[in-house]
Amino acid sequence: MVCVGGRYQLLGELGRGGISTVFLAVDTVLHKQWAVKETLLQGRQAHCQRIVQSLHTEVEVLKACDHPAIPRIVDFFEENGRLYVVRDYVKGYSLQSLVESQGLQNAPTVRDWGMQLCEILAYLHAHYPPIVYGDLKPSNVMIADNGTVRLIDFGAATQLRDADSELDAHRPARTDVRFVTPRFTAPEVIDGSTEITPSSDVYAIGMTLRYALLPSDTTSGSLQSTSDSHQYREMTEQLIAVLAIATAKDPAQRYPSCEAMFAALEDCCNVTAQRSRSEVSIDERKQQSRRSKRHNKQHNRARDNKRRLTFLIAATIFVLVATILLCTCLSGLFAKASTRNHATTFAKSPNDTYLTSNYVQTDNSEESRIKGEYDMFVNLTSQENNSSIAESYAKHAMKLQNRMLIKRYILHLSAQPLQMLLQAQLADKRWGSNEEQSMMCAIAEYEQTLRLNAKSWAQFSQSIGRAYWHYYAGFSGKVEESEHIARGIIADQWFQEATQHRAAASNQANAAYTILANNYGRLVQTTYDSHNIAYYQQYVRNLRELLRVARKQKDNNLRLRSGEVVVQSVYAYISMFLHAGISGDEVEKLCEDARDLLEDSRDGSEIAKQRAQKAIDMLSRVHDDIATVFAANQQQHANNTDSNSTNIHGGTFALDEATAAMNYRHVKQAQDVRVEELQPRALASPAKVIVMKNGVANELSQQDFSTRRVQENGVKKRIYTIFQRNFADNAHYQVRIISVDKAGNYYCNESGVQYRNGIVHVDPATVKFTVDSNKPIVKALNIRNNAVYQSSYEGKIACLSIHDDTALRTISLSVDGKIVRTWRGNETKQREFSFQLKPDGVSHNLLIKAVDYAGNAASVRYDNVIVLQINGGKHAR
Repeated sequence: MVCVGGRYQLLGELGRGGISTVFLAVDTVLHKQWAVKETLLQGRQAHCQRIVQSLHTEVEVLKACDHPAIPRIVDFFEENGRLYVVRDYVKGYSLQSLVESQGLQNAPTVRDWGMQLCEILAYLHAHYPPIVYGDLKPSNVMIADNGTVRLIDFGAATQLRDADSELDAHRPARTDVRFVTPRFTAPEVIDGSTEITPSSDVYAIGMTLRYALLPSDTTSGSLQSTSDSHQYREMTEQLIAVLAIATAKDPAQRYPSCEAMFAALEDCCNVTAQRSRSEVSIDERKQQSRRSKRHNKQHNRARDNKRRLTFLIAATIFVLVATILLCTCLSGLFAKASTRNHATTFAKSPNDTYLTSNYVQTDNSEESRIKGEYDMFVNLTSQENNSSIAESYAKHAMKLQNRMLIKRYILHLSAQPLQMLLQAQLADKRWGSNEEQSMMCAIAEYEQTLRLNAKSWAQFSQSIGRAYWHYYAGFSGKVEESEHIARGIIADQWFQEATQHRAAASNQANAAYTILANNYGRLVQTTYDSHNIAYYQQYVRNLRELLRVARKQKDNNLRLRSGEVVVQSVYAYISMFLHAGISGDEVEKLCEDARDLLEDSRDGSEIAKQRAQKAIDMLSRVHDDIATVFAANQQQHANNTDSNSTNIHGGTFALDEATAAMNYRHVKQAQDVRVEELQPRALASPAKVIVMKNGVANELSQQDFSTRRVQENGVKKRIYTIFQRNFADNAHYQVRIISVDKAGNYYCNESGVQYRNGIVHVDPATVKFTVDSNKPIVKALNIRNNAVYQSSYEGKIACLSIHDDTALRTISLSVDGKIVRTWRGNETKQREFSFQLKPDGVSHNLLIKAVDYAGNAASVRYDNVIVLQINGGKHAR
């Protein structure tokens, strides 16, 4: 049996059509049955692109749906020139196969199928944005064993949006007629005379039911009743009348919605079976007539009771709503009266949501309406897993909230809609570049106002920081473990934002993330700057605090990261800690506490176990270094008058010219690293060469470096060459060479630490550099080519999204060929950049350019951008 996607074993064919085949498959991981649709990609490129687009449409639409009659999409991938879509397996038969095998269906069955189809399509039409199925036909309607109807194949489905993706449930859209079946598709869709609307699905329901009910059905023939011998003649005639309306060529003459067609089908009465006049006597027909009348009377009575019950419920709801509105109005009047006497008291409550000052005359009905609409869109955002749809909901909620702020119904903006949007974006455990940019654009539009609500802003900043930390995939398109430090450095900017609020700063989890992200920045710092003793003493205090806070957290990933960064920091800076006055016992205590965290974090996934074990294994080397470095320090003090004391600490290593030129710099591509050991003695064992990559140490094997002994001008040297292949990835690197001679003297190219005027000066033979071959990511979040924007303010605020996986040197903005704004140095470390386009009504060309420290440059250009001045209206179109 064939296995695709590494886990789906194809058991047998369920159906075939055109270039696609549907298989029954079993998931070898979950041991669950799925339906796998295989589509062959062959022919012209344009044809293949249409197929891919159709399948992508199907996947996106199904992701947006949550209905028992609509199968879920669980996987989508390409393999060996074929596209595979994995969805729920629906047991049963298609409506087409049932008609082909059993013949035409009776009226009650067709009526029941029709009502179910109307209910399903009404759900799609009520979705936000509305979804038009577009290709309803018998082969796409599955009838389960229990008679329930389910839909498959959403390749022709269309989401109704307006040109600017604003919220508009009524704007029609077009569908691709190459993916529909003419016999069952509305005429306006085929000839393109009218754009597709939900009415097109009403037509398709009618044609599908005709296929199941009527013999010799054609799109051009008139609707005729079946013979008098039909068992359900009266219901059939009523169904035919309903289908005649549903399949009218003019959309205006059809049922306006699936709900209306559902009601018409529901009204089709179910008369007891009638036999032919030639086969029954007059008495029998009279008895049958009496039975029919009695049945109809009971049916009508039940229907009247149902209507009376519906009316009673509606009246009750109306009374309740009226009561609530009356109470709301009265409470508003009382609130205004109370506010006149207590205006000062309310003014001292900055966290109150609603503003009730004595000089504000509010329209309570409008306030309630806007507030209710806002709550609805926040709720929709929280329930939506499709990030693009959730974005529309959230942006509309923010606009409503901003309107309430302008009308002074509320005191502050809340970040809740954006928090719900972030939740939707992270549903797949990945925060893509486009999702991140759309979030930054939404934040930039309201940031100044959001900051006024300090508590909400701090909580939201913490969430954004965690999103960067755990899920950001903007560098390589994947959430790579090798990029966790780059993610942490970006996250640190948001964690720092969160700590500015007292409640967020006192939160232990927030504090742990902030300290951890800050320590990552210290760990991989590539700079010429020398640090004083206080810097390393504070570094150790940060590590202690990180361990203390992390021990109290249940977040397994946080505990693992904390243990790793402590081990890596001690390994990287042990000599600096020594000369900053940190005792060996204190460093040992850090390592033991880190080990406890790592041991506890091994209860997670297999990857977490491997990472924890790797860090624990690294601890044995750290313990050896601690003993060697501190013992050597004591020996140096004892032999500080010995002429060979420099062989114990410092001054024994040097770099060749090419390595020195690369040292403490960002480079696009590394080269071989060469370190010379001067006056080497006989080694007790082969030297160790350790390369730290993003703070993680790895001892090289003998195949990854070479050594040779030379003598120049009477000076003996041992030259270490660490091959370029050890620095192939984009990362921060540090090279450590350790040797011990037969006399027990310890040599390390990083051990020469000196103090001048209280400043720590590391050995000039320390090797530390960053490889960065990637260009920065540059984009304007809310600017497009050939776009016209409207502003009722001083101008349109344009926001830039600029990221680099190491560090940026400069960012420049040019308007019409002239540089108007430049960010340099520390300015490039801020998390966002913005500028203002004046509303002068003139076409402008924009160029945004970013250059990182390795010399990688990236730019983006926007042509023909116009900002118009208006009085009132929305900020940007």
